[in-house]
Amino acid sequence: MKLFSTLLPVFLRFSLLILLFSGCIDPELQSNNLMVEDLRHDIFENKAKGEIVGQITASAEGVLSFELVSSDPMGAMSINERTGVLTVEIPEYFDFEERTNVSGVVQVTSGADIIEARVQLDLLNVEAPIEDFNRLTKHWKTSKFSWNGVFASMDRHTCRLDDKMSLSGTGMYTYDGGAELCGDEDNQQLKTGTWDLDENLQYIIFDKDTDVEQRAEIDFFTEGQLSLSMNYLGALVSGEFIID
Repeated sequence: MKLFSTLLPVFLRFSLLILLFSGCIDPELQSNNLMVEDLRHDIFENKAKGEIVGQITASAEGVLSFELVSSDPMGAMSINERTGVLTVEIPEYFDFEERTNVSGVVQVTSGADIIEARVQLDLLNVEAPIEDFNRLTKHWKTSKFSWNGVFASMDRHTCRLDDKMSLSGTGMYTYDGGAELCGDEDNQQLKTGTWDLDENLQYIIFDKDTDVEQRAEIDFFTEGQLSLSMNYLGALVSGEFIID
């Protein structure tokens, strides 16, 4: 009993020290279970300054920050330190005739966790502009989708990646939202309507001269790939399609 009464104050003091030290741990130095994905995809050449070319995908229990620590060529890209969105800084470096890719390393930080992500953007040569209506008459399936620069990855907007679109030579289209649905405009009902090109061959006009008319800008086009973008409810929506 005497031994217990002697050790009790020592034990209490030791416990108090543990509590004090644990309370002094800087939250920024704690592990936040950071997970980061490398980024590699194809983009078409001739990008404008400030144009989005990709986004580093990461998740953590704490606040994320992004830093572009190197790029090749140097200065080709910049990054948003809060969102990880990569944009063009020097358009001249995105020229297929000069190089086939732009690469870099992004350091992602959350608390004590630091992980580097490798970036490689493989440049594709842009073909001549669309010559006629019939070159688009194909069955297309979605390969990439982004909403205000956020690309479909790690459970964000992945419901759009099973969407399909058919453009017929008779000026009719069908659009299938796929099995995984987002709600709102993305539903399983097969949509049909009309499509046409504007006089400058820069836009696809869906349901022309109706209450639901929409114009999608043709960002790039080859025989096997098509990229469209539009403003929808104040957001920039873009999708890349490949032949189904």
